[in-house]
Amino acid sequence: MTETRIAELFSINPTSAEPFRIQLERKLALFINSSAPGTPIPPERILAKCLGISRVTVRNAITPFLTSGRIIRHNRNGTVVAEKQQQEPELNVNELAIGLPWHLAPVVTLKFLCYETLPAQRVFWESVVGEFNAAHTNCQIETVWIDKVLKGQAMRNFITQNGIDIMLHSPMYELPLESLAAELPQDIQDIAEHDQYIFHEIKISEKAQFRRMFPYQIVYSRIFYNNGLAEKCGLKNVSERLFHNDKTGLMREALPKLDKGKTASSHIWCHLAYQGIIPDEKNLPLIMTVLEKLCSVKEFDNAFMLKQEYSLDDAVKFVNGNMLFFNGLSSQLQTVGMPAFDMKQQIAVQLEGTFKFGTPVGIIIAEQCSNREAAGDFIRYLNTDKVQKKVADIKNEFPVKKDLFRYAAEKQCGLDAERADMLLKKTFLFQNTSCDQESAVFFCIFKCRDLLIKMMEGELSAADCAAGILQYWKLFKEGSQTS
Repeated sequence: MTETRIAELFSINPTSAEPFRIQLERKLALFINSSAPGTPIPPERILAKCLGISRVTVRNAITPFLTSGRIIRHNRNGTVVAEKQQQEPELNVNELAIGLPWHLAPVVTLKFLCYETLPAQRVFWESVVGEFNAAHTNCQIETVWIDKVLKGQAMRNFITQNGIDIMLHSPMYELPLESLAAELPQDIQDIAEHDQYIFHEIKISEKAQFRRMFPYQIVYSRIFYNNGLAEKCGLKNVSERLFHNDKTGLMREALPKLDKGKTASSHIWCHLAYQGIIPDEKNLPLIMTVLEKLCSVKEFDNAFMLKQEYSLDDAVKFVNGNMLFFNGLSSQLQTVGMPAFDMKQQIAVQLEGTFKFGTPVGIIIAEQCSNREAAGDFIRYLNTDKVQKKVADIKNEFPVKKDLFRYAAEKQCGLDAERADMLLKKTFLFQNTSCDQESAVFFCIFKCRDLLIKMMEGELSAADCAAGILQYWKLFKEGSQTS
């Protein structure tokens, strides 16, 4: 490990009121928890030199980990992370003989509020909570499922009345995060700074949210496609072309060969919304690029769905085999039922100058939590490789550990490490209702439908449609600022 890398991993803040020893202990704990057995710990002398602190301070920070057996010092091979069984030695004792049952600490039960109730989501959480409870006999997690949207005071009352300790956070609660959540333990907050995680690679609107919310997975919109239908239409290199944002080109090729009653793609406003463009004056060229591509296929009646009677009618049409491309989320398909045909998916890299909208699924410790230390243990468990891999394998979403993010990108979309990193660099994360990026997504889905339909039906040119969108956005922003 280079000295530069050591300085990054174990950096000390000289202006902090916190003692250097405590700062270094926390960084060592994060490194040990996230490293494989046998991983070397930098020598005391090198740590002291790289961090600009005394060797005595370094030794005092390392000693607790040696004493507890979490690291082992060898004469020749230096100090390394210990095997788990060495970290947590089991004592072969007769508990009845020494009276231990009389003095055992009471079992802590924490209530976990979870809104993820779709089949795959429930499988994930039941698996994770069950395994945690089996491994932590002194702390048990009780899941409280919620399948209705509660907002504001109604949500606050539910949390209080049900004694919630830990919960999945959603902006739909319409409550400020700081009014719901306690600050996370410092080692969990430090994850945002650690090179093992994806957060160095992406744009984050509010890094301060890491103080209260741990994002254990990322949800991307994606393009799902009926692979058999694509082959029937003679499409080549579909996944590659979707990655490079050429869905409209594929649609032009497929449309003449689609059977009657089949649609090339889902709602037209989804195509615009998922481009991640803030529709203001400076982004007019980007909007025009998208609209002109849409117009290039407009002469076909079955290009896009132009009407919506039910919020998931495009998802229903897709799973029934009557649509080639579906823009949306895995959860939307789970809601209506996964398709029986060969379905593939891809995440498109955004246009130059725009960012992919990535939604974090985060977990928080409720302000009223009865045992924050135990709640922190559950959150740490969500960050283990085993659970992070379940995110990709069961939930079909993206973990926050960088290596497992790449694993998910390969498993789900066939992306190699280089392309997964390209996707990360195009990602914008941690949006909120005061952020233009998120506002623009909802604006494009709900406020531009009439303009887009008129454009596709030939009543508006792309330029007139773009001008209308900019005008709508201005009114939308003025309204949101005065409300």
